[in-house]
Amino acid sequence: MAKVKTKQEQLKAHLLKYKSITSWEAIEKFAATRLAAMIFLLEKNGWKFERKSIRRQEGDTQANYTRYILVASPKSELKKIK
Repeated sequence: MAKVKTKQEQLKAHLLKYKSITSWEAIEKFAATRLAAMIFLLEKNGWKFERKSIRRQEGDTQANYTRYILVASPKSELKKIK
């Protein structure tokens, strides 16, 4: 039986493949509601990110969110994730 990946493992795999993520993408893809906390833990373990603030206006509603862009990951992670 295949091992189920944790949300942190799913996040790492996503970042290595797509290079960026937003909170909404994390919620949709793997039900992760605390993306900022997960990014914080990755940074403590040597991952590096650029943050891009995005402001979107739809009618009277304004949405502000952050896109986390992967800049660098520890080389040891490349072998573990795949």
